[in-house]
Amino acid sequence: MNYQIIQPETIVAALLDLVRKGHVKKLDNDCFRLLNKSGLMRHEKNLVKWLFNEIGSGDEFSFDDIESYLKNKKNHQTYQQLKSNWQKEVRAEIKEAGLYINKVKYRITVGLFSILLVPLIILFATHGLTALAVTSIIICLGLLLFAIFYYPKTLKGFKVTLELRHFKQEFPKLLASTWQTLSDDDKMRAFIIGIGSNEKKLIKKNESLVNAFKTNEQQSSTAYGFDPTWLIIAAAATANFNSAEQSTGTGASSGGFTSGGTGTGGGGGGSGAF
Repeated sequence: MNYQIIQPETIVAALLDLVRKGHVKKLDNDCFRLLNKSGLMRHEKNLVKWLFNEIGSGDEFSFDDIESYLKNKKNHQTYQQLKSNWQKEVRAEIKEAGLYINKVKYRITVGLFSILLVPLIILFATHGLTALAVTSIIICLGLLLFAIFYYPKTLKGFKVTLELRHFKQEFPKLLASTWQTLSDDDKMRAFIIGIGSNEKKLIKKNESLVNAFKTNEQQSSTAYGFDPTWLIIAAAATANFNSAEQSTGTGASSGGFTSGGTGTGGGGGGSGAF
């Protein structure tokens, strides 16, 4: 639901969500170990197949594996294909969750109508009717953009949107003392949403909270949800996936795909705590 855009940060968020759910464990040296595959959602199975089975050794995956894997240019196509498979499953999950109203036929009709205005634009321009030509161009582009971006939400989709919006508004105001009373799962959700949405305010707030915990001498443990090393790991992961996109010739992000993040199965619940 992140504006139908997939970014390197989205992949990082999806990987960390596997850690949050207990399917994957973080080891030393930016390495991750697959603990179990039971209960994985379809898009998560594709993510595991892509990162652990194809790029990693099967049970383990590290960021260094990405660079080693992509040194062989023959692997570039496979990398993008497996990434595309994961994206398709995320899109399928969003569709099955019933977050959006199906308006495909309506959007196609509006799109075709915008195209029908093109001959009129040419006709007006040919006869020197500049004002009418410009007006028609604006209407044509407006209808085309409407057809592309019109995704009305269902009541459920609207509810999730409001929850996320509320979280994004309230989380930056959260006091460190209140944050420490939250469950590890809520802390990890907040961290993942900040990374996946790539919103600077959320990321900065997570950094300040994690650093505050790091310097708190009264805390003696570092549970997975607020381990200070997550800041370094998230930055390194984003840089590596971003580099991979550049290496495979797809740029920093790929538009037109639904963002994976925490998925609809775990999204929204964390925002309720705020």
